[in-house]
Amino acid sequence: MLNSKLKKLIIGGCMLVMAGTVIGGCGSSTQTTSNKLIVGTNATFVPFEFKDEKTQDYTGFDIDLIRAIGKRINKDVELKNVAFDALIPALNTHDIDVAASGMTITKARSEKVLFSSPYYENALL
Repeated sequence: MLNSKLKKLIIGGCMLVMAGTVIGGCGSSTQTTSNKLIVGTNATFVPFEFKDEKTQDYTGFDIDLIRAIGKRINKDVELKNVAFDALIPALNTHDIDVAASGMTITKARSEKVLFSSPYYENALL
């Protein structure tokens, strides 16, 4: 298990990378200046993103991370639960500003959207 200081360092680094990606994408002439960050997620991937049965609020690592990034860049985060296969098309049509949904970086996906640096690596079986 990682110690607390290392966890904070990793999360802080991820936040900076994701914030840079979000801010860098804000220069498009089709986007309006808004204080809202529209985040697409597919809330079915515990522990990264899921809907809490008691509160009916979205929660999980990716959700906490994107909310921390929103706070850091002074943007209100609006979460949209989207079918996983619709996340990349929603990014490309600017229906969402960023996807936070435990998405594995693949060559095919990288040809369609920009990814942050990986912050979690899954072992392949």
